Amino acid sequence: MTPSPSDAGRRQRIERILSDAWARRARGETLTDAEIVACHPDLAPELAAALASPADVTIAVPASRPTQAAGAEPSSGSAGGAVDQTIIIPRTSTPSETVAPADLTIAVGSGSGRGGGEAPAVPGDLRTLIPGYDIHREISRGGQGVVYLATQQSTKRRVAIKLLLSGAGASPAVRKRFEREIELVAQLKHPNIISIFHSGLTRDGRQFYVMDYVDGVTLDRYVRDRQCTLEETIRLFLEVCDGVQYAHQRGMIHRDLKPGNVLVSEETESSGSRRVGDGTPALRAYPKILDFGLAKLLDGSTDAPVSMTDEVVGTLPYMSPEQATGRHDQVDTRTDVYALGVILYNLLTGEYPYRVVGSLMEVVQNITDTSPMPPIKRWQASENGLRRKLSKECPFDEDVQTIVLKALAKEPDRRYQSAGEFARDLRRYLEGEPIEARADSSWYVLRKTVRRYRAGLSAAAVFVALVCGTAIWMYFLYQEQSRLRKDAQEQKQAADLAKEAALAAKTEAEKAREKEAEARKRADEQRLEAERQAYLAGIGGADAALRAGDVAAARNRLDQTVEALRGWEWRHLSGLADRSTFTLDAGGPALDVAFSADGSRVAWGTEDGRIRVASIGSWQVERELTGSKAAVACVRFSPDGRYVAGGALDGELLLWGAERGERIARLAGHEAGVTRVAFQPEGALLASASRDGTVRLWGVPDGAAQATLTGHTGWVTALDFTSSGQRLLSGAWDNLVKVWDVPGRREALTYAGHAQRVNALAVSRYGDMAASASWGMIKVWTVSNGRELTTLQIAGGDVASVAISPDGTRVAAGSADGGLRLYDATTGFEIAVLRGHVDRVASVAFSPDFSWIATASADGTVKLWDANQAEKGSSPVTISGGVSAAAISPDGRTLAAAPAGTSGGATRIAIFDLTTGRRLAQFDAHAAVIDAVVFSPDGGRLATCGADRELKTWNIGSLRASEAGESAEAEAFDTQEALGLELALPGAPMHVAWSAGGAYLAAGLAGGEVVVVPVNSPDRPLTLTGHTDAVVAAAFALDENTLATGSWDGSVRTWSLPDGRGAAEFSGVGAKVTSLAFAGAGVLAVGNEVGQVMLWDSTTRRTVATTAVGRGTVVALTGGAAGAPLAAGMSTGRIALVDAASLTPLLTLRGHEMSLAELSFTPEARRLISISTDGVTRVWDAP
Repeated sequence: MTPSPSDAGRRQRIERILSDAWARRARGETLTDAEIVACHPDLAPELAAALASPADVTIAVPASRPTQAAGAEPSSGSAGGAVDQTIIIPRTSTPSETVAPADLTIAVGSGSGRGGGEAPAVPGDLRTLIPGYDIHREISRGGQGVVYLATQQSTKRRVAIKLLLSGAGASPAVRKRFEREIELVAQLKHPNIISIFHSGLTRDGRQFYVMDYVDGVTLDRYVRDRQCTLEETIRLFLEVCDGVQYAHQRGMIHRDLKPGNVLVSEETESSGSRRVGDGTPALRAYPKILDFGLAKLLDGSTDAPVSMTDEVVGTLPYMSPEQATGRHDQVDTRTDVYALGVILYNLLTGEYPYRVVGSLMEVVQNITDTSPMPPIKRWQASENGLRRKLSKECPFDEDVQTIVLKALAKEPDRRYQSAGEFARDLRRYLEGEPIEARADSSWYVLRKTVRRYRAGLSAAAVFVALVCGTAIWMYFLYQEQSRLRKDAQEQKQAADLAKEAALAAKTEAEKAREKEAEARKRADEQRLEAERQAYLAGIGGADAALRAGDVAAARNRLDQTVEALRGWEWRHLSGLADRSTFTLDAGGPALDVAFSADGSRVAWGTEDGRIRVASIGSWQVERELTGSKAAVACVRFSPDGRYVAGGALDGELLLWGAERGERIARLAGHEAGVTRVAFQPEGALLASASRDGTVRLWGVPDGAAQATLTGHTGWVTALDFTSSGQRLLSGAWDNLVKVWDVPGRREALTYAGHAQRVNALAVSRYGDMAASASWGMIKVWTVSNGRELTTLQIAGGDVASVAISPDGTRVAAGSADGGLRLYDATTGFEIAVLRGHVDRVASVAFSPDFSWIATASADGTVKLWDANQAEKGSSPVTISGGVSAAAISPDGRTLAAAPAGTSGGATRIAIFDLTTGRRLAQFDAHAAVIDAVVFSPDGGRLATCGADRELKTWNIGSLRASEAGESAEAEAFDTQEALGLELALPGAPMHVAWSAGGAYLAAGLAGGEVVVVPVNSPDRPLTLTGHTDAVVAAAFALDENTLATGSWDGSVRTWSLPDGRGAAEFSGVGAKVTSLAFAGAGVLAVGNEVGQVMLWDSTTRRTVATTAVGRGTVVALTGGAAGAPLAAGMSTGRIALVDAASLTPLLTLRGHEMSLAELSFTPEARRLISISTDGVTRVWDAP
């Protein structure tokens, strides 16, 4: 049907828009596809489709019948003979991300199909613009020109006139290309090339040319519609090659060869000798090559105006690699040979040699890098191949395939060097001769020769047979056939055997690969298991070494573990192996250490005869005091900080200036090594002790000898003044400590409390207390009367040094095992054992402000320990009388407990700051014993349950806010104001839990019920039933929608909230459930009364792992998050650390003497805090 005016106008608008856009891009303007479409929303679908195609866009125009004329610019990919127009898009344009094949045909309007309808009418003014021609109708239209069917008035022959469009489409480059096409084609006179015999300008100045009218179809359509045989197809293709070769011989390259640029018409053979069955003359197909608009002369003389370096010209699927990548200097006749190879490939298979759908970059990459699929394989996979519907067997053999693939070689040198060479090899194939496209073997040449002269050989065989006789011929024929059958059978058997062997080999290879993969997997698993076992052994060995005081062995075991496996337990032991804050290189084995009076410097003496002075804060050695020829065994600062005294083992006593390090005096008098020195608090006297058994007094700073104190019968190894300076204490290897009256220069008291030699002593700066050390013990006694206050038993063996804190509350001892031990001076309680040194601690000293502890060791280091942090590894809070219940806040800062020793018997709540150990408040909470305590997730509230069957919540936010300030005692804590929820329970409570988001409280009761209380609506509690015995454990999942409860009935149940529906039950615990904790998404850790921990997946309802963690009952569980292990608190007081995923035992923490009441990791799992029922808290660090 004839397109409507609206369709025609729509088509013309699209052509004008595209022509204008291409012209603007050619001028260098930046114009995106999106901008073009946005400006014309009513044409958006057609414009988007046209712009989505990369280098080659085709617009189909209506025609009256499915034939085409020369110059009609047909599309190579259309089956209906639709025409196309070759468009050049510069690389600076913005192509679509995803495109269709590069020669996509875009139909405009409902009447643009080729199936029927009349062609558009010819404008009246056009009929008179070209004199000498009668223009009948429009044949086709493209983006730059239109083709009309006309009759030449002088010859009455039908011709085709191509007229260049006016307007934006007629840019200078387009006009130049049009002129060049006329110029080039006019030079070519060949039966397979369209002829141009007239050109010029219309009366309104538009260019045109007149050419032969070819009433035909495109090459690919002709082959498909006529169902041509292989020979017919090749012979038709040979004529195309002849035309191309003719153009090449005249120095011209087409550069846009494709089936759409070859029209095939059928005409009666000029000789008329060949006729069909009814006697009518046979028709012969004549292919003609057209559209030389992109042609190039081999000398490049006419190429510059229309083809620039940054442009890709041609139809993309038919471009050679050098053409597709814009390497115009490499484009020559072999480029057309490549296009001919694509055409023949397409004619034979109906497909392209490679994928041409996708982005422009992908298509170009396929052209340049992807090897063409062999035509035979492509034909077998295609539905459009040559005579595909007539035969299931491929119509062409490997010779044709080899010829096509040679023409499609990526490198031009490997292709046919001309279209003529290409054609010659095809003719050799048709004539049965060996092709040149591959090396010819003798068998191959023979086989071709036999095929070519088959008739002659057959005649010769017949002649020989007649001569030799029918009988002989029959005999030999029979023998030959028998042999052939036998050979065929043997070959088939051999082939079958080979196939079976290949299949067996493949199967064996696959099995071998599977075995190898399985072996690798097993090897990897064994390696990982070996590493894991070695890691566990290393952790166990390091723990044992630390408990034995062997820091060096512990470090060695820790360093040998695989780094990827190191977890919380490794960091904990590593921290225990060295808890010091700073380590200074002593320069050799250090024998003594001392702080200056203002605490700004620390000095130590070493075996190399030097005293080194370092600054506190910078931790850099600022001065070395020299002059001694022997090891410096002792060093002290004068009280005013002006002098440093040092004693050497050769008996010399030296005095230096503290500021400049100059030597002031050399004090001689001792007959053996000087072991200790001490300044009188006023600074007027210096005392020295020696291995000669004497104590000497010297004037300061003149060094004049004042007195010699005798009375010891062994080496004097310890020395210190009292705070008044009136008494001087000396300890010796005669097992005695003597107290000297300094003014009277006489012995005032002898303390004989040691059974072995005295190694060290220290006197409190305030008060009347002294501490003296011998093998395995320290005696604390009063200086005035020698009364013994307490005895400290030292597990580290020989005590080499001792010091008393400035406030007199702590005693520090350095022992032969390298440990630094801190004790409560009043009770004798061991506060902490600090590891870090790997050899004997020869000296220990407190800084004047009690902020630092310094130690000197034979391992060649001086270590500084934070005195405040040193105690945190032990017990920041101890509650006398024990606790009935306790809870630790989620941030690890606060402890809430029900002290059992208070009046009323555990009915009160005490709240402590775990950082300082200070009690914040204590208040009456219940009328009966408190059985359970829990913090809210934010730590601002506390929930308690008592034997009075009440559940209460308390707002303690004000207490936590005052942790850094003054203590808030019971009288300052308003319980009425702090009391929040108060709910009567239907039974005796055993446990209470608070959900992670704070929305719910759950109380387990002795009768097996569970009461769930919505915190914001406590008047609507939910009672869950199902357990048959006391519910002693409960835990919420992180999402608050799941509650898990454990009972003495040996079962674990999960409940969905808020409706309380039972979700799952686990009854395989095998004993009473005593503790619960979520160890992962849906995974519960369950502890029981026989020391087992199980992992139960509540989703799959399966037991993941089970392990025995120790003797006794698992009373508390925590961990499994933030990389922390699972910690199981035992009724024996031990804490078992296990892997949260596999329950593999990792480490056992020892420190509690009674059953655990509660334990909790801090949020980042850097610290584990525990409290036992005897009221002792412990802090376990993992820095």
